[in-house]
Amino acid sequence: MIETLLRDIGFSEKETRVYLAALQLGMQPASVLAKRLKMNRVTTYVICKKLIEKGVANVVTRNNIQYFTVESPDSLVKYAEHQQQEWKRRQRDIKKHLPEFSEYLKDVSALPKVRFYEGVDGIKRVFDDTLDHSDGLIRAFLTVDKLPKDLIEYFSDEYMPKLVEKGIHSKIIAPDSKRTRGYKKEDKKYLRETVLVKPKDYPFETEIAMYGKDRVAFISFKEDLSAVIIENAPIHRTLSAVFGLLF
Repeated sequence: MIETLLRDIGFSEKETRVYLAALQLGMQPASVLAKRLKMNRVTTYVICKKLIEKGVANVVTRNNIQYFTVESPDSLVKYAEHQQQEWKRRQRDIKKHLPEFSEYLKDVSALPKVRFYEGVDGIKRVFDDTLDHSDGLIRAFLTVDKLPKDLIEYFSDEYMPKLVEKGIHSKIIAPDSKRTRGYKKEDKKYLRETVLVKPKDYPFETEIAMYGKDRVAFISFKEDLSAVIIENAPIHRTLSAVFGLLF
């Protein structure tokens, strides 16, 4: 568990091993740590320097010998906070320079952009995309009864509250069932309008969401859990028109 936490905040596998060994052994020369870990001494020394740069370790010189020691584990909290600030800065820089990236896309701007996603995390990324690029309204054909258990908590605890927080409205078409009728009862709470249709007449197998100015997401909740996002204004307008006719 501790190893996973260290890797989650940016430690490499070797940095994690050296850090934990130093935590156990106390102040030691890098050569002692290398012997304990059966690691190359030069490599161990380089890793020690990296941990010092991260602010979670220090070095003390005694009798011309450098002794490596780690700081109190509280320093890990400060390091994680620093990493968080760094990522926020990078996010701001990327947003600032996004127009520059578009220069590389000019030659293919007329072609539909297609992205593929798989698994639970992939599906979450698709729904997060609807939050990030919505223009205030999401139109969707839903398969509420087919929502996997792995995603139910994500929708109730994360996705739906964010929709409300961002003030994003939804228009939904879904096959009638006991579960979708319960879903419809919460329309007002989640800023949406839901139209129920006969399952026999409209046997939806794939969810389709139209959002933003040019995005359409196709989501399959079958065993392989897969999704596609297409960025293309004509496709978006066509499917939105079809949705409008049914709604």
